[in-house]
Amino acid sequence: MVFGIDEAALEKIVEEELIEENVPVAMGTEPIPGKNGGIEYKVSLSKDLTPSVKDDGSVDFREVKSITQLSRGDIIAEQIPPTEGTPGKAVTGEEIPPTPGKPYVLNPSENISVSKDGTQLIAEKNGVLSKDKDLLVLKDYLEIPGDVDFEVGNISFPGRIIINGSVRPGFTVEGGDDVLIHGDVEAATIKSKEGSVQIEQGIIGKDTAYIYSPKRVNVNFAQNCTLETEGLINVENSLLHCSCYCKNFQAETNAKVIGGMVEAEQSIEIGHSGNKDNTKTELIVDDKQRRELQNKRQQLTEALSLLEKQQMPLMRDIKNKKKLISKVGSDALSPKVKQQVVNEANQLKSIEKKLNLIRKNLLLIEEELEKDFDQSGYVTIAGTIHSGTMVRLYREVHKVKSEATGKIFRIVRGEMKVSNK
Repeated sequence: MVFGIDEAALEKIVEEELIEENVPVAMGTEPIPGKNGGIEYKVSLSKDLTPSVKDDGSVDFREVKSITQLSRGDIIAEQIPPTEGTPGKAVTGEEIPPTPGKPYVLNPSENISVSKDGTQLIAEKNGVLSKDKDLLVLKDYLEIPGDVDFEVGNISFPGRIIINGSVRPGFTVEGGDDVLIHGDVEAATIKSKEGSVQIEQGIIGKDTAYIYSPKRVNVNFAQNCTLETEGLINVENSLLHCSCYCKNFQAETNAKVIGGMVEAEQSIEIGHSGNKDNTKTELIVDDKQRRELQNKRQQLTEALSLLEKQQMPLMRDIKNKKKLISKVGSDALSPKVKQQVVNEANQLKSIEKKLNLIRKNLLLIEEELEKDFDQSGYVTIAGTIHSGTMVRLYREVHKVKSEATGKIFRIVRGEMKVSNK
């Protein structure tokens, strides 16, 4: 025995002559087993419902982190290696090896791979991370099981979004691809960057809801909201007091468009327009480039008016100073007044230069607006056309003064023609 010898026990044996008794005189150490390996998550798998704090110190309760979004290549988790354990020692001095811990095996799953050395879980694509029992899943679409509310917060996701409930007032949903909402939208903002937007129930906009898609917007019904797309707006049931901007507008055969404005580049096809209360309902087909020119003309006209208002007092002040100089001579003016004259003259020169440029651009815009352009767009109303309906095709306007049924509005040789459908 060379290890763990109990000197006190040996002394006791000698002193008490414990010859026939079993007395432990040496004790080895047990080996300590190693700990099994584990997993360390590098991303959060739980909701963070702490509202965000804005730069001004106010709190936005709609900005919470309810989902875990990942980008391709993100490290999701890392393997924690097992430990070897601590060896023990026999009384003979021999080392007793410990039982090492078992390694934790990382397994690949949907859109999640394991690194070549087996130590990391890596996202294979952009997506939303979730945990199904003990299995991690990365989906390239985002599905919300219920409503978008304070439990979920505003949503911004680069892929497809499916919402199985409704979007509550004040919230924003922004998707990179298609956005499908099975419920309602209440005074919220819905945007798709590259896909379409479909709202299966309807929109109660309260004059604040805004829906945008570059391709298509489909709604069952909409009230007091703005719909915008470079493609088609399709309404299945009714449209009440909305503003719509699109390439083509289509409402089902029995669908009603009451109040508000529909502005399309090519065509408007609806079931019924207006109502018995003669609610003003505007149906407009206009060239997009012309509309942009008209908006630019409006902006330049407003800028022109503002500069002219700045110009008038400067001209008066300079005129008065010139009269003063003619009376007393420039040498009699103080350096301060002389500098004011110079500053005002430079300011007036700058304003006049801007005015000339704006007037030149306005003339160019007017010339473009006077040119011939494609006027093949049309408006078709299959059902009842109530008084209060206003149809504008490019420059031509037709106001419906008495109820009619089934009409097509087109431009023929520069004039609007109304024919039976």
